Amino acid sequence: MSPPAPDVVLDAAEGPVWYVHDVSVGALVRGNGVARALLDACFAANPGIRRSELVAVELAGPFWERQGWRPLAEPSDALAAKVAGYGEHATYMVREFD
Repeated sequence: MSPPAPDVVLDAAEGPVWYVHDVSVGALVRGNGVARALLDACFAANPGIRRSELVAVELAGPFWERQGWRPLAEPSDALAAKVAGYGEHATYMVREFD
């Protein structure tokens, strides 16, 4: 399975893999658990999700690690090249669900 192309509007999550594109929270409420609540609501609405993948950009990797995602240990050369296009600090990350 591969992620959808950028700028594609999806009607609903389908299948066992959820590709996160962006999570953005306003500066006034950062650090108050809003992002975690948004993610939890997405998972609750789509209980069939078994894996989630994303590209952490800039220095967002530590945030995603606190939410349970981990850097992909051995990305393919093609995936590594695609992720490199997001910038120097971009990291492809995955999270497995029971």
